[in-house]
Amino acid sequence: MQSLLKNSQQVANLPGKPISRPACQIHRRACCTVSASGRGDAIPDTTDRRTLMATGLMASFATGTFGLPRGAIAEESSPKASSMAMASTSGQDWLAQDSRQNLHVVNLVGDLDATVKFYQDKFGMQLLRSRDFGTSKNAFMGYGPEVEGGKVGHCVMELAANEGVSSYRVGSGFQAFGIRAGGNTLSGGDMVKDPTGYPFRAVPAGSSRTAEPFALVSLQVSNLDRSIQFYTNVLGMSLLRQEVEDRAVLGYGPELQTTAFELVASKNPRTPIDKGEGYVQMAVSTKDVYKTADQIKAAGGPIVREPGPVPGIGTKVTATTDPDGWRFAFVDMSDFLKEFTNPL
Repeated sequence: MQSLLKNSQQVANLPGKPISRPACQIHRRACCTVSASGRGDAIPDTTDRRTLMATGLMASFATGTFGLPRGAIAEESSPKASSMAMASTSGQDWLAQDSRQNLHVVNLVGDLDATVKFYQDKFGMQLLRSRDFGTSKNAFMGYGPEVEGGKVGHCVMELAANEGVSSYRVGSGFQAFGIRAGGNTLSGGDMVKDPTGYPFRAVPAGSSRTAEPFALVSLQVSNLDRSIQFYTNVLGMSLLRQEVEDRAVLGYGPELQTTAFELVASKNPRTPIDKGEGYVQMAVSTKDVYKTADQIKAAGGPIVREPGPVPGIGTKVTATTDPDGWRFAFVDMSDFLKEFTNPL
C-alpha cells in the first residue's frame, strides 16, 4: 500500500500521517452530519445505513468512533417517497442560477493498492492524490486534475478501502463505469472487471480529441420515466439523449465534455434495485448547499443529509437519493476549491 500511495501524497502535497477527527471513513464530505446547533455534534445520516453497516464502515455517530462489525443491524430511516412534483418557481430559478458539475464518484474497494495499479495499467488513469486515515485509506484516480485554474476540473474516482474488509459485493443494479476508447487498453465492445468486481466498458470516443475519457456511470433504475423526471427536475441534469426505450443519458453539460449518467430500465420493475454494498455516491458541486437542499425539497425530493459543514473539516454538504436509492452528495464549490489551496 505504501509504495503507490506515498508518491501520490508527495505529488498532492498532502500529509501522509493519520488525521484524528470525527470524519466519515467513506467520504470526507458527505457521510457525516452536524446538529442544528452548529457545534459539530455528529448525528446519523438517514440513508444507506444498512449497506454501510454491512461493510463495517458505518460510524457510531453518538461517540464519533467508527468501524462497526460487518452484519451489524440498525434501524433504518426510510425517506418519504418523492412525489416527483415539479419544482417551485424559486426552485427552478435556483437551478438556472446554480453551477453543478460531477466532482467524483465514490466506491469501496477491497485491495486499494491492487486497484490503483489496475486503473493505471488498464485504463491509463493517474493517481492524483491519496489520504491515510489509519483504519481507512482512499485514493483519487482520473484523467486530469480535479481543479484547474481555480475552477472544477475533471470528474474523478475516489476509491475507499477500510482496514479488515477485503471484498465488497457489487450489486446487479450497478451496470458499469464507461471509459472512452483511446488512451487506454479498452477497445470498442470490451467489458472488464476491476479487482473488486466493478464492470468497466469501452465507450466510443468519436472524432473529438478533447472528449472526457471518464465517460459515464451506468445505473439500473426501476422506472425510467420517473428517474428522468427526478434527474432533470430535482438534480438539475439535462436529458442528453434517449435513443432506445430502455435507457437514457443525462448530465451537467455536453456529453463529450462531462461524466454523464446512463440510466438503464430494469426488466423487473417491481423488484427493488440491487445496489450492492460497494458503490457509494456521486459528489456534485453547487454554489450553495442550503439553497440546493431547499430546491430539492421543493421539487419533491428527499434530503437524507441536512445541509451543513462536516465536523472537523468544515466543507458544507447536503445529500439526496433518487427514487431507487442511488445517492448524490452536493458539495459547496467554494469549500471544495479551498481543500486544494489549503489541504488537510
